[in-house]
Amino acid sequence: MKALGLPPTSADQVTTACPVHGGDKRSAFSIGVGKEGNGYPVLTCHTGCPDSKRTGRARLPWVHKARRALMAAGAPVEAVGPTGLATRRSKAAASVLSPTPSAPLVEATPPSQDSVDRWVYQAEGPRLATLAQNRGLAAATLDDADVGWNGREYTIPVYDPASHELVDLQRYAIGGKLVHRKGGKARLYATPEGFDPSSLVLVCEGVWDVLAARQHGLNAVGVTGGAGSVPKDLSALTGCDVSIVFDSDDEGRKGARKLAAALVGAARSVCIADLGLPDKGDVRDWLVKLGIPAGELLDLAKAGQPYDETTAAQDEYDDRVHSKLEDLRAAHAAKLLFQSEQAAARHAASTRPRVADGADFFLDIPKQAPVLWGDGSRCLWIDGEPFMVVGDDGTGKSTLDHQLMACRLGLLGDGTLLGYTVEPAPGRLLYLAMDRPEQARRAGGRLFPSFRDKEHRDVLRERLAVWRGPLPVDPLSGPEALADWIRAEFGRDICEVHVDSLKDITSRLTDDAVGSGLNSSIQAVVERGINWVGLHHQRKSSREDRRRGGGDDLSDVYGSRWLVAGHGSIVMLSKTGDDNNDYVEMHQVKQPMDNVPRLLLQHDRATGRTRPVRISRDVDLILTDYGSVGATVREVAALMFAKEDNELTTALVSRAKRQLEKEVSAGRALHVKGKRGGVGGSTPERYVLAEG
Repeated sequence: MKALGLPPTSADQVTTACPVHGGDKRSAFSIGVGKEGNGYPVLTCHTGCPDSKRTGRARLPWVHKARRALMAAGAPVEAVGPTGLATRRSKAAASVLSPTPSAPLVEATPPSQDSVDRWVYQAEGPRLATLAQNRGLAAATLDDADVGWNGREYTIPVYDPASHELVDLQRYAIGGKLVHRKGGKARLYATPEGFDPSSLVLVCEGVWDVLAARQHGLNAVGVTGGAGSVPKDLSALTGCDVSIVFDSDDEGRKGARKLAAALVGAARSVCIADLGLPDKGDVRDWLVKLGIPAGELLDLAKAGQPYDETTAAQDEYDDRVHSKLEDLRAAHAAKLLFQSEQAAARHAASTRPRVADGADFFLDIPKQAPVLWGDGSRCLWIDGEPFMVVGDDGTGKSTLDHQLMACRLGLLGDGTLLGYTVEPAPGRLLYLAMDRPEQARRAGGRLFPSFRDKEHRDVLRERLAVWRGPLPVDPLSGPEALADWIRAEFGRDICEVHVDSLKDITSRLTDDAVGSGLNSSIQAVVERGINWVGLHHQRKSSREDRRRGGGDDLSDVYGSRWLVAGHGSIVMLSKTGDDNNDYVEMHQVKQPMDNVPRLLLQHDRATGRTRPVRISRDVDLILTDYGSVGATVREVAALMFAKEDNELTTALVSRAKRQLEKEVSAGRALHVKGKRGGVGGSTPERYVLAEG
C-alpha cells in the first residue's frame, strides 16, 4: 500500500474507487498485500471483473486495464506492472470500460528488485518482445489485443464481437501451440477494437492470423477451436459481406466450406478464397513470412468463389457421399482385419499344423496310420478323421458308441471292440447326449456293473464330460462356433467328442448349405485336436429300394451329401430278418484304408455289450477259398452278407451278382456259365478267381 501511496485501512489493505469503472459506489476497489498474493499486490473490484486470485495464472484484461489506469494516475510501473498481480475470484466477468481513474496516486517506494524480476507485463516484458519478433507482429499489436505472459504461457483474451464481453481466454506455449482454452467452445474472435461490419470481413483460421491481418490494416475476424469448428453464435456477421481465408490444407478447405454453409442466409454474401500457399500456409505466412502486400490479399478475398444455397446443398450431398464411402471403406478394412485376426486365432488354437510345405505334406507321411480303432490296414477310425455311425432306430448306434467310449477310457475288457483294437484316449472325452438323454443314460449304464462301481466312478468322473439336451450355440453361426464353445465350456484337455446325434445339432440337414456349414464346424473341431464321432440316421428306403439291393451305401445316409463328404470313415448298421431279433449287420460304407468285412452283430440287451456272430467276406477272398471249382452266386451272397441260404433275399443275391460281374469286368474273375439237363444233369453258373 505504501508502494502505491494509498492510506491503508488495515495493515495491508486499502479501499478506493475502481480505476477502471470510476467513482460508482458499486465498483468498490481494494488493494492488498499478503499471503493471498504471495507477496504481490492483490487487486479486487467488487463488480466482478477479475476471476482468478492465484499468482501465476493468466490474468484477465481487467488487470491490464487497471494497471494502465493506475499508471496514468501516477503510480510507478514497478509498483503496478506485473502480470503476476493476484486478483480475487468473483462470480462473473464484467464489461471492460475505458479507464476513468477517480483518485490520484502519489509517488511510492517501488517493491524489492527480487519481486520486479519476477514481473513481466505485455509488450514491455522480454517474453512478449520475443513473441512479437517470432510471430512477426508489432508490440503495439499485442498490446492492443491485451496479449499477456503469466510466467509460463502467452495469453490471448477473446471478446464477444457484439457485446465486447470477455468470453474466452486462450493460452499458448512458447512455441505457439494452444495448450488451454478457458471457454472451451468455438467462438468468433475479434480484437478488442472490433471490426467494421460495413466493409468486406475476412474470416481467418485462428487468432494469430487475425492479429497479423489487423496489423496490416485488414478488416478481419477469426474462429477459435480450429478449422473444423463452427461457432454457435455468428450473429455478429449478420448482413455482412464475408470472405473466408482459411489455411491452405485439406482441413482448412473443409472447415471453410463448413463455416460458409453456416453463414449462408445470415451474411449478405459469402465467398471462399484459396490462399494458394504451400500446405498449411495461412494469412500470417502471406503477410509476414512472405511479405506479400495486404492489398493483394484483399483482392484475393474479394475474388473468392461465391458460396450460396445451391453450393451448400451440393457440398452437403458430397459430404454425405464421402462419409458413406469412408464408412464402406472402413467397414471393408475392418472386415479384412477381422478375418485376418480370426485366421490367426484359428491357426493359434489348432493343434494340427495348418501350414506346411509340399515335401512335408506329401513325402513325410507316417509309415503307420494313427489308427484309433482297427488293425493293420483295416481301420474303422483314424486319428484326425471324423467317424460316423449310421443306422435306423433300434439298430444299436448308441450301444455301439457307449462301448467305444468305454474302450477309449480303458473300462471295457481287453481293449478291443468287435475284434479290432481300440487305442486308449490321451485326454478327456465329451459326450453330447442330445437325443433322448435319459434313454441314452439307461442304455450306457448297463456297461458298468454295480460290483465295479467305485473303479468306474472315479474314471468316469475325471475323464468323461456329458452335456444333456440341445446345444447353447448354433454351429452354423460360424465355422469356429462349436469348437470355441467346447473349449470354453469343458477346457483344453477334451480330446474327442461323441455326438448323439447329428439331427439334434441343427435342422434341415437335407439342405446343402446346412450340410456344408455343419461339415465346416466338424472340421474346425477336428483341427483343434478334438476327434469326432457322430451318430446319424439312415434314409428311409422303400420296399422297392431294398428289393433292388439299396439301403446300405452312402446314398442311404440321410441329408446332404456334404455331411458324409468330410468324414474319413462311415459304418452303417442294418437290421436283418425279424425286427424283434437282436441281430444287426455292420457294413463299412466309407473306408479310410482297406475295407473292413461285414459283420453280423448281436446286441446283449442286459449288459449293453455287442459281439460279432459271423464275419462277412469280400468277393475276392470268397473266390480264393473256393479255388478252381468256383462259387455260385448264392454261395457268394451267403458269405458276403453273413446269411444262411434260406435267409437270402432276392435283393442280396442281386447285389452279390453285381459284385461278381464287377470282378469279371476287371479281369479278376471268370464267369463259367451253367447248363440245363444233358449228360450229368444241370449245373449252376459259377465264378472262378482268374489266374495270375
